[in-house]
Amino acid sequence: MVFDVLPVALWDHVRKFPKEWGSDGQGFADRLGSEYAQFFLSQSIQLAFSAVHKEDTRYSRVGQGGFFKRTGHAVRGAVIVSNTHGGETLAVGSIAGAFGSWAIATQWWEPRSEQSFGHVMLWGGVPLLTKAGTNVLREFWPDAKRKFFTRQPKSTPPPTTHFNP
Repeated sequence: MVFDVLPVALWDHVRKFPKEWGSDGQGFADRLGSEYAQFFLSQSIQLAFSAVHKEDTRYSRVGQGGFFKRTGHAVRGAVIVSNTHGGETLAVGSIAGAFGSWAIATQWWEPRSEQSFGHVMLWGGVPLLTKAGTNVLREFWPDAKRKFFTRQPKSTPPPTTHFNP
């Protein structure tokens, strides 16, 4: 959870977003608190909707096939998930969590400059794009790791034989 919240709060602090919170320690604390609250809300909303809608939100790799097929599967996995009956369904939990947490944040504690439907749509879409990117990494990382980070055994030269007449 720390790795989900802290980098975003740091990034927002560096770019002074939202500007009303300033660039001092209190501004960083406000950003960190906002990110934590949104993370908690998003996860809670996702869990509730996923349970009711019977969604399995875990990502399943294809693991083989062409680049475009695998990438398409990974991106699609951000909004389409397996259900408990073995089929597929819309990822209602992920979508509701992403947009719902931003809707609540903009109305309860974000500065007035962020309180618009457009900002909810813009910033609510970011977690879904992040999930798509994470799925792409999950799809291809095992292959990259095996190819670039697995030590190959050193080949030994064939034994030399000497002919002694």
